[in-house]
This record gives sequence, C-alpha cells and structure tokens, in this order.
Amino acid sequence: MPPPEGWKVSFTKMHRRYEDHRDDMFDFLGETLEHGVYERFLACMRRRFPMDTSFVLDVHRDDPADEPEGDKADVLNMALSPYYGKDLTEERAEEIGWRIAASYDLLIDGHALRPTIETVEPHWVPLQVLEVTAGEPLKTGRPALELVYRVLGGVFSGLTFRQRTSKNYVLFQLARDMGFPRFKALHHLQLCKAMLVGLLETKNLDRICISETYTPDSVVRHNRGLRRAREDCPYDYSWPCHECTRGYLGMNSCPMGTHPSAYVKRECTNCARSGKVESWFDPKIRSDLCIRCREHELKIAFAR
Repeated sequence: MPPPEGWKVSFTKMHRRYEDHRDDMFDFLGETLEHGVYERFLACMRRRFPMDTSFVLDVHRDDPADEPEGDKADVLNMALSPYYGKDLTEERAEEIGWRIAASYDLLIDGHALRPTIETVEPHWVPLQVLEVTAGEPLKTGRPALELVYRVLGGVFSGLTFRQRTSKNYVLFQLARDMGFPRFKALHHLQLCKAMLVGLLETKNLDRICISETYTPDSVVRHNRGLRRAREDCPYDYSWPCHECTRGYLGMNSCPMGTHPSAYVKRECTNCARSGKVESWFDPKIRSDLCIRCREHELKIAFAR
C-alpha cells in the first residue's frame, strides 16, 4: 500500500535545512540550554523561518487536551522545550537539527509536535537510518540486523526507534529498492545515513515499528548521492567508509561515517586467546567481544 496520491517529500531540501540549523547551533555546543541561553537559542532557531511566521498553535487543528496560553502556545518553543536544562552535545544538536528541519512546514502552519509517543493511526513518514548493527537471530533462527531509525516528518519528527529485521531482506531487497547496487556485495554499515519512507505503527507503544516501506525517486536519488559521496574520502583514506573507525558524531568525526561513535580499542576476551592485545569495539554496544568476534558469534548462533 503506497502513500496517498500527491504525498511527497524532498530529502534534498530537508537536508539543506538540517545543515543550516546545525551551523546555527555551533556557538551553543557545550552550553546548558536554560534561562537566557535557552532564549537566545530559541531566537537563533527562528532565524531560518519566514519573517511573518507566528508559531502560534492552531488549537482547532491540533485539538490539545488543555489549551496552552502565552509562550506555551508557541509551537517552536513546544518542539524545543524537551531540551530545556540539558547540555547541547553533538548528538543532541544532530537530533534537534533533524527534528526542526523535518517539521518545518508543520511548525509554520501551527502544528504542535508530540512531546511523547501516543497511539495514532498508522501513517507514512520519511525515515533516516541512524545505525545498523548485527542483531540476535530472529525466532525462525534467521540472521538479523538491528536498525535504528529517526522519523523525519509528521507530528513525531525526531522520534528514534529500533527494529530487528531479517538480514537477507534488508541487504537483498530493501537496500536494492533504496537505490543501492543490485549486483554488488553490500555491507550492512553502508546503509547508515540512508533514507526511506515507512508506514509507522504506534498502536503498541512497546513495539513502535514500520510495517511497510516505500522508496520513491527522491529516496533513490538521495541514497545514490550518499553512496557516490563516500567514494571520495574527506581524509583521503584508502579503505572504504564501512571499514573506517571514525564515527559521524563526537571528536574526530566524519560526515561520511557509517556508525555514530568512533570505535575504541580495548582487550577482547576472544582475541586475547590468540595473543592479540587490543581490538576495535563499538562503545555503544555492551560486549566483551570486539566487533569482528561478536559478528562471528552471531553467525555461529545462526548456523546452530
């Protein structure tokens, strides 16, 4: 079931807005968003919107349970208020940048973003793949990948969620539909930062997921552009991006990174048996096994 006729999304325009907002936030990195700093930050975020934008909540359209008054009726303030009192880290700036860029048209029209997840009817949303890791095998025993998605449209803009999916389906069907080569070996990390459109299901708040996917021309164009950009390493390394230890967030980050955090070296319980002192670990994954050994163990689990 494809999205309704006339439904469309421009990833190019959205990405440009995201980059503008990220540039605006640069001077606030490391600051705590409270009191005067938060007010300046809010004013800074308004600069990228048309001068005549009122940001006034359309109460007839959104029908909130309690009608807010004064500053609380400012939809941009409502979208940024969950970050009040928090330090603006690289990761948080990335999240805010996409949240505002993805909801640009909604905010102009006076729509409020949902501060928490609610049960709503399934609806189509643009998505960005933030992370792809080897996951525990499915109940059928088939190998799986765990994908982290960010919602890039609608009232849940900025929401992130995880979903475990068949590895074969992701690499041999979904990736090809998204614009990756059909007759080339593909590593799952290459899907990081790619875009797609999915039917978001929030009826079960413990299991938010996408039940269907859709890959319009705009998705394919964006993902092919991403793939071409990764062929020209910003640091002139000779190895492919998915073999690089640099992440796309934090210190020594790379915009072409295929995982969020830079890999770190420490002792792997498995590699240590063969005399290897240190191996590469993803700091976001809690494991005594390095990246290579963990993936190998999951393959063995599947073989059983």
